[in-house]
Amino acid sequence: MLCTAGGGLIVSLHACDLGLGESEISVGSSGGSHTAPPDASSGSGGNGAGGAGGSACVPACAAHACGDDGCGHPCGPCQANEQCGTEGVCEACPDKWRHSLPAPGRRVFLDATTASVYATTSAGYIERTDACTGAVLAHLDVQPRIDSTSTSVNGGVVAVVDKLWIAGTYVTVANGAQPFYGSLDALTLGSAAFHDLDAKSSDNVQSLGATTDATLWLGGTRVTSPTEGLLWHATAGVSCEYVYAIPATDIVSSAVATVGKSAYVAGRTGTVLHVARYDADACPLIGCANCPSAWVSQPADVGMDPRNIVVTSDAVYTIGATPIAGAETSGVVLQISLATGQIVGDYTWHPSSRYDSFSGGATDGKRLYVSGTQDYDGVDPTTGSGVLLALPLDLANGNNAPIWNTPLGGVGAGKRIAADAGSAGGIYVIGDSKMPSEGFSMKCTKSGDCL
Repeated sequence: MLCTAGGGLIVSLHACDLGLGESEISVGSSGGSHTAPPDASSGSGGNGAGGAGGSACVPACAAHACGDDGCGHPCGPCQANEQCGTEGVCEACPDKWRHSLPAPGRRVFLDATTASVYATTSAGYIERTDACTGAVLAHLDVQPRIDSTSTSVNGGVVAVVDKLWIAGTYVTVANGAQPFYGSLDALTLGSAAFHDLDAKSSDNVQSLGATTDATLWLGGTRVTSPTEGLLWHATAGVSCEYVYAIPATDIVSSAVATVGKSAYVAGRTGTVLHVARYDADACPLIGCANCPSAWVSQPADVGMDPRNIVVTSDAVYTIGATPIAGAETSGVVLQISLATGQIVGDYTWHPSSRYDSFSGGATDGKRLYVSGTQDYDGVDPTTGSGVLLALPLDLANGNNAPIWNTPLGGVGAGKRIAADAGSAGGIYVIGDSKMPSEGFSMKCTKSGDCL
């Protein structure tokens, strides 16, 4: 069905393809949908309390820990990483699952509040899946403008309260490429509202984060000579664009992470890596005059292309690739101290004689997880093989050997990952499959077991 938002924006919703009505997409302790019981106050039918001629509904939960109590309410919630079974008993979630995406996967976000995994692709497809079972709860194809000919949601995806924010690029015949961001209903993926970024057609948004005050930070590049790194600070309908504050920085590559009301951004000038922090209060969305950095790391001449950032209480981890002589790269993780701004630990990974690189990073507070590809020929994406690694959080003093290293079968590249907090739960990976123009979404165990 087509749903139209203001300003000529449309999206194509596929809730009906899932066998669900427009108002039936929901997620709860049972992981399913239900229809509300008859209104007790109407006095028509049902077992409602207080209805005319009706009797009080008596919950039937003696033999059930979860599920419907017969009165339209749940018997009780299941714990994290559990689902409600058919007999009303809480059961452990499957420890792994996997399904295909209709285009190469680009960004993933885990929302613990609704136990949902959101995945986006290079072709504008978005889906919301149950983190426990991997069942698709809602999905859509984004078309930010009626006249847009193609859309890519490479910029990012993040859930804030009841909204899902996305970012990417759409193309029209008249104006070419246009970076955009927008919001959707976090459960149904409906109620779409999209906004053009204050940008030029040569700009490319590649990363997205949201702060606790519900403002957005986006990172990207301007394809000029030399290339400029860009940073946007935005909220619904209002955005400010800034050239990345490190002088002559020539790229901000998929590397924005938000903590509290601040954003950490990575970029490089030639071969020199920089990481900077920007605070929302110092970058007002009125006037867009200035956005000074509040903290900058010590310059590091490491030649790294930063593709992802993970921030903990005492360190920033930059994740990416470093060129080697000839047609080769190695995957690299750098641990930068927040106290000194200096590199205090690192890990380099180069198992083949071709392109090896890292693209995704996440932490559960116990370990650092990274995803990437190995043995890519630089031309055909299906030549690479996806990989997932677990590293210790402290990479200093040679303490950087992987805890485990898992090849991802049938996968060309693991692009982005997310992880449940703590030792329980799983790791969620998205990326390119070995099949041309297809992607995947999967859940792996924290011991590196994947389907």
